[in-house]
Amino acid sequence: GRRRPRGNIGQDENRPKENLFAKDSSVTNLKQGKFPGTDAKHVWIIEFYAPWCGHCRQLKPVWERLALELKGFIKVGAVNCEIEKQICGMEGVNSFPTIKVKKSGISTAYEGDRDLGALKVWALEQLPVHVTNLRKPESLDKYLTADCVNPRQSKVGACLVYFSDQTETPAWLKVAAHAFKGKIAVAEARARNDALALRLDVGSYPSLLAVCGGDVDHTISFSGELSHSMTPAA
Repeated sequence: GRRRPRGNIGQDENRPKENLFAKDSSVTNLKQGKFPGTDAKHVWIIEFYAPWCGHCRQLKPVWERLALELKGFIKVGAVNCEIEKQICGMEGVNSFPTIKVKKSGISTAYEGDRDLGALKVWALEQLPVHVTNLRKPESLDKYLTADCVNPRQSKVGACLVYFSDQTETPAWLKVAAHAFKGKIAVAEARARNDALALRLDVGSYPSLLAVCGGDVDHTISFSGELSHSMTPAA
């Protein structure tokens, strides 16, 4: 029940309030009226910060680098809670920095490490999935005959099929599908689907194949490193 000394109040008032990120920064300064809502077309990863917060200042170069590496895939923003108190209150921010992803109006907090690699992987995992999930031979047949034709070209194109022993779509495959959307179809067969692997002569996991014209006799195997090999700026 003790009253705070006046000196502390004055110190609070004199704390810096200016934005950490310049207007020409790759990070978007978000404010009331421009904060992504339910109608947002993009996935946003947002840092809620206070300009006087030491950890926020330490995170600044990482956040700006993250914005550059995710450009074209995920929007990176920041909210100055000294100025945009209404937004921060609405988002339940009570410590700094707080990091959240905003997708279709839903906020999800990030609890991991604040290094560039961890933040980047987590952000990319939030991308919407544009990957066809193949489970049965019938779904593979439909994919090969319907999706391996490029609608923008008069000739038959190619499509991708990824075989893995995992049960979740990897972040790099989401990125590839996002980048190829409207140009090259991307599909996956999860959890060691041997029945489908046999159709395309796949003997090991993981494997990534390009199927030319949907013809299972004309495939090309990717021989590089699959893990994060297609993420931005890799």
